[in-house]
Amino acid sequence: MVKSLEISLEELLEPDSPCLTDALGERTYEAIMMCFEHHGHESSLDRDVINLAREKLASVEIRWTGQNSKSNTVRKLRIRRSFGEARNAVEMAAEGFAHLIIPKLTGYHLMWRANIGEGVDYWLGSVDDPDAYDFENADARLEVSGTLSRKYLSSIEYIVNDKLNQTRDSDYSGVPALVLVVEFGRPIFYKEER
Repeated sequence: MVKSLEISLEELLEPDSPCLTDALGERTYEAIMMCFEHHGHESSLDRDVINLAREKLASVEIRWTGQNSKSNTVRKLRIRRSFGEARNAVEMAAEGFAHLIIPKLTGYHLMWRANIGEGVDYWLGSVDDPDAYDFENADARLEVSGTLSRKYLSSIEYIVNDKLNQTRDSDYSGVPALVLVVEFGRPIFYKEER
């Protein structure tokens, strides 16, 4: 069954994630705005989450306010200056979407930032009390990647496969590995699990 998800990017400004601070939430919001502005995306989008078989897993309604208003011209200029160019914002923007989409799509929460060399970006959990989360009780792991724009879906799928292979570094955990790749041009989300 195809899920229907509604997300507001403003959720990043008041994060309810165990491993996302207010400051990091705002920075990921700004990164998404940088990528969206680069492509001229306005204040609402309806896009899909698909897998490597190109099956639709979810429909995502993305909404945000304020960023494109004339009153935010100074803020938009500061965001542009802080990132330099949109490709500098892509990975952080993709991680912002992971915080918004993964809990609604899978029921898992991003609980802990993984260490470099573990082959993933986050350890996931489904506990009711995030403060009681114990690293030893991870339910899954997540690798996140972003790309500013790709002409062909096959080039995005190459990234997904590469990231799936990368997750093998943490197979010792015995929990499923998820990959989320965000392409900001269309935009489109790829979610795959192994």
